[in-house]
Parts: sequence; structure tokens; C-alpha cells
Amino acid sequence: MPLSSRFFIGPGDYDPENLLSYVNTFSAPNDEPSFLWYTGKMWTDGTLVRNKLHAHSSSFYKAFFIAATPEELGLDEKPYIMIDGPSIPNRLSDMGFSNDEVLTLILS
Repeated sequence: MPLSSRFFIGPGDYDPENLLSYVNTFSAPNDEPSFLWYTGKMWTDGTLVRNKLHAHSSSFYKAFFIAATPEELGLDEKPYIMIDGPSIPNRLSDMGFSNDEVLTLILS
């Protein structure tokens, strides 16, 4: 059976003068909950065999992997989800949400 891999990595802060930025980290608020989203596209149909997430547990709560376009999820109709656009962490309070409220919105 053919098997391939695909890595989806959110855009990180990049500064050519700072070698630490080469590892694709990004700044996120640490004084309150924040929300970040980004998209990727598979180059072919297939069956997901394994999904692996790399995150740092001291500052990470939850991730969702959703097989849909932003338009299919209605993100284009919810501009408050895109305060600064995809791949930019936004404080939930700036979006007018609590943790539970934003999870309900994403999953509805």
C-alpha cells in the first residue's frame, strides 16, 4: 500500500537576524487564552493513517483537525474569527469569547 506524509505547519515569526526564529515558533499571548487557526490542503485523496501534533503542554489546551475549507465552516461569514487573519493568535477576550464559547462556535 502506498504511504506518504504531509506536514502542515502554521507560519511562524521569521527574523533572518534571529536564529531562534528558524524553528518556526510564533508569539502568542500568555496572559489569557488565545485562538489561532490556519489551513492546509492535501494534494490527493486518501485515508489518514496517523495524525501527530507537536505542541507545548504548558501553554497549549486543545487542537482540532477538520476536513473542510474555511468557507465550508462558515469562517468567511464570521469576521470576528479573523480579527488579524489566519495564523495570527488572537486573545479570546478581543473576540468577545470565553474558552467554552469559542469551542461551541467552532464545533457548531
